[in-house]
Amino acid sequence: MESLLVSLVTVVGTGYSFGLHDLNWQLRYLFAIAIAAIFDLGASLLLVWPSGLVGVAIGTILAFLGLSMLHLLLVPIALRRPKA
Repeated sequence: MESLLVSLVTVVGTGYSFGLHDLNWQLRYLFAIAIAAIFDLGASLLLVWPSGLVGVAIGTILAFLGLSMLHLLLVPIALRRPKA
């Protein structure tokens, strides 16, 4: 079940990541990935003790969900900004 959720969340976020890259927002995209990676590490470490490997999988799903939400927030902002 966890693998199905990861693919669902990844589909939502992946399309928007190309938008950030195409709009020359690579640095913001990099920060979004770094935030998600830090969150993934923290959530996985917190959940590994009570749930084991399933806790690590849930932490990864939460990080992918957070990255997708960051993409959904950043792309509309990037589209509203006029190009210089």
